[in-house]
Amino acid sequence: MRQDSEAMQRFAREIDAMRAVPHEAIVPITDHGDDDGCPFVVMRFLPGGSLADYRRRDEAGTAIRNPPGMLHFWLPGVAAALDHIHAKGMLHRDVKPGNIFLDGFLKPYLGDFGIALWAAAMDGCL
Repeated sequence: MRQDSEAMQRFAREIDAMRAVPHEAIVPITDHGDDDGCPFVVMRFLPGGSLADYRRRDEAGTAIRNPPGMLHFWLPGVAAALDHIHAKGMLHRDVKPGNIFLDGFLKPYLGDFGIALWAAAMDGCL
C-alpha cells in the first residue's frame, strides 16, 4: 500500500468513517498511524471472527436457521449500529455476514466501513 495513494486514501477514509461514529456495536479503533510509509490500524480483538466465519463453523446450521437461534441476539446490535450511523448521516453500503464481527461472547460488532459514504455525498442519488 506504500506506493498506492488511492489505496492509502481509501484506508484513511475507512478509519475516519469508523472514528466519526463510535458506538457500542461498531468495531472500535484504538489507534492508527503510519510506520515508515506503511499505514496501520489497531482495532479491538474480536476472537469470534465474522458472522460468515461462524456460519461456516456451524455445520448443522442451528445457530442461523433454528429460530430463535442466535439471530435474536445478533440483529438488535447490528440494527442499533445501523440506526446510529444513519442518524449521523452515514451509509455503510456493505452490510453482510463477513462484515459483522463477534467477540468472545458472540456479541456482534459492525465493521468494514471501506465503502461507507456520508449521505450528503449521495445527494440526489437516493
